[in-house]
Amino acid sequence: MTTTSPNRIDALLQFGREHQPIFSASSAQLGMSAGTAASYKTAFDAFDVAVAAAAKARNEAKRATEAQNDALQAFRSLNGDVVRQIRSFAQLQANPNATYLLAQIDPVAPPSHVGPPGACTDFKVFLNSDGSIRLTWKSKNPANASGTGYAVRRRNGATGAFVFVGTSGKKEFIDRTIPAGVSTVVYEVQGQRSGINGPVAQFTVQFGTAGNGQATVNITDGQTGGDAAPLQIAA
Repeated sequence: MTTTSPNRIDALLQFGREHQPIFSASSAQLGMSAGTAASYKTAFDAFDVAVAAAAKARNEAKRATEAQNDALQAFRSLNGDVVRQIRSFAQLQANPNATYLLAQIDPVAPPSHVGPPGACTDFKVFLNSDGSIRLTWKSKNPANASGTGYAVRRRNGATGAFVFVGTSGKKEFIDRTIPAGVSTVVYEVQGQRSGINGPVAQFTVQFGTAGNGQATVNITDGQTGGDAAPLQIAA
């Protein structure tokens, strides 16, 4: 039995839920006027509604904050990828400043005393369940080097021109644009940092089908020393 008026919101709310019907039904026996009992009910109902509204608002604010953070991370990541891609593309043009001017972004910083990015080696290829492939490689960059990105170009087939397909800030790249039915693609991967380009590494990937009908993908040639990698299914 509660003998005092609680201070905590939840306890006071529970008190009102238990006592308001009693006060309304037995106001005269409790020395309370009908007007006071009616005011008590009105005040409690308003309190009950306000507590529920505040709880709902807090939940909605929490969900809105979570949605904002998710959207922030997604856009921040994509924005960084897009800016790196534009800069990598600009560095391959005869007039890089024209690309920077069109994109309204700053050019890469002037070259520093740190040496160029290292060669990309030890290529591996992973076949994803959605048909895309994940490429990974190793690259030993100079000490104190930071901000190294990698430009990736691809040629469909054994001959023809290489086409720029994207950039990566990590030593891996997911290619989701391989044409259906192609059996061989050749990649070029090049480290880039602050206007300095590393050596171009080139390797060949072949697609096929195993005896059990399972798709296969193998690295069959790598001019930078990457070993052939058997099919590996990515999670």
